[in-house]
Amino acid sequence: MKKGHRPGVLTLVDPNGPGTAYARVMTSESGRPGRGSRSTSSGRPTLRSVSESEKPVVPRRKKKRKDDPAYDLDAWLFSTRKIAVVVSLIVLIAIGISLYFRHESEISPESQAKKEVDQAEDFSKRAARSSFLDDHRRAYEEGLVSLERARIELAGKDWRTAKNLAIDAQVKLETVIQAIALPDGVFQEVDGTVELQRGGQGSFAPTRAKVALSSGDFVKTGKDSFAEIRTSDGQIESVRSETLFEFTKRLDPSTHRNQISLNMQVGRINLQTSKDSSTRIVTPNRTMIEQAPNTSSLITVAPNKTVELTVYDGAGARIQRPDGKTFAVGTREMVRQKTSGAFAPALRLPETPALVEPIDNAAISLKSTNLVKLAWMPVDGAKRYHLQITRNRWFRNPEKDIPDRKKTDAVIEIGTEGTYFWRVAAVSGDGTHGEFTAPRRFRFTTGFATASEPEGAAPAKAAPALSVDDTSPIGNVLILSGQTDPGAVVTVAGEPASVDGSGRWLITYTFKSIGINRITIKATSSGAESRVVKTFKYEEQ
Repeated sequence: MKKGHRPGVLTLVDPNGPGTAYARVMTSESGRPGRGSRSTSSGRPTLRSVSESEKPVVPRRKKKRKDDPAYDLDAWLFSTRKIAVVVSLIVLIAIGISLYFRHESEISPESQAKKEVDQAEDFSKRAARSSFLDDHRRAYEEGLVSLERARIELAGKDWRTAKNLAIDAQVKLETVIQAIALPDGVFQEVDGTVELQRGGQGSFAPTRAKVALSSGDFVKTGKDSFAEIRTSDGQIESVRSETLFEFTKRLDPSTHRNQISLNMQVGRINLQTSKDSSTRIVTPNRTMIEQAPNTSSLITVAPNKTVELTVYDGAGARIQRPDGKTFAVGTREMVRQKTSGAFAPALRLPETPALVEPIDNAAISLKSTNLVKLAWMPVDGAKRYHLQITRNRWFRNPEKDIPDRKKTDAVIEIGTEGTYFWRVAAVSGDGTHGEFTAPRRFRFTTGFATASEPEGAAPAKAAPALSVDDTSPIGNVLILSGQTDPGAVVTVAGEPASVDGSGRWLITYTFKSIGINRITIKATSSGAESRVVKTFKYEEQ
């Protein structure tokens, strides 16, 4: 083919001499020859001699079929835009492959192994900070074993094995972290013989304060024993002696919230529901109690399986009898079940007495007297009063238990130094027992009261001791505890903590804000004060 030929013209060189050319010209769509062409009667193109000055014109045509003679073209034409798109895609794929291999080459097996081991180390530290680790100790130790093996392989430069072992440790430790993040309940106080059975399986084992409680666990208290439990929704259960119940949590389909249920077999529980939750109590004879939010009550299940419910304050409760019938119990009412399953009419509770003397945390010198006078205001309708004095705030095994005091005062002989708690309840003529007062304290000491500080007043002295135990948050709740002098008053951010006769104090504190929380803890005794400030960080879950 001659260089520089015109489109649509095939130039042939005549061997007979220069200057002679022949052109094959495509026919038009109609089949007629185009300009500068000549055809036979059959319509097929022919060759004719043309001069160099002639410019044959090629007519436009539509795409031909493969069997069309005109299909035989000299070249294919492509859009420049399509070519640019294809080239761009190829470049991007090449860049992606290059970056991938570069990234893989930069992260060496050694770096990957070290990264996974460091992550497992962080998980182990997070789990170790929890107050409820003992309940998941076995799983935690299995994670530590995998972590230690990963460290050994890392030191031996077996990167692949070290990485796999570290990942295995992470899985085990993260499971522990999730399990202890926010337990269904927590034992705040344990006094006497209190035992726990996990998931209703195995044997009962002794438990202690700060141990987590999970749905399906059974709790049993012995004679003269006590346990206080705080649930994840904020309610408080004060479990009395010789009580057995199952603790469960379920999703209430009507409210789409978790609801605590207590399957009581026998015993007594003081129940204080939180403002955002209700609680269901189920008994062996198929009696069911639904206690409303923000309500205080006492539930008793007798050995013969009958139920007694006393509502002290709040919105009350609703009882469903074994025959399916329901009725409401209002505030300051008590109902008692008969052996037939029916309930007697509700009885009205007498009011709670107001304590008069001595003042709270009063100090009395044993060198002056071994007597203390306790007095309270009379209650309308009360026929007698129930007075209790004890060395612990749970009134377990009281030193003095006087259930039928007719007067509104009593002089009690105390011969031992230490802190004592006392409380009073009114009893009506029909035997209905009212709610006990909040306890007050008094102290017998071996020192003397000064002229400016008469008997019954707290003498001035040095600031009391104050220590705070290590702890960690449970969601937005913090259980703080520690030690102070017997008889001292402890407050946490202005909220009073409970202090027993030995000076052991405890409080459940709820964070007020997200982020850094600085909590001031004070211990006060006879006008002297000690102070500790603790800083905690609360992050919303």
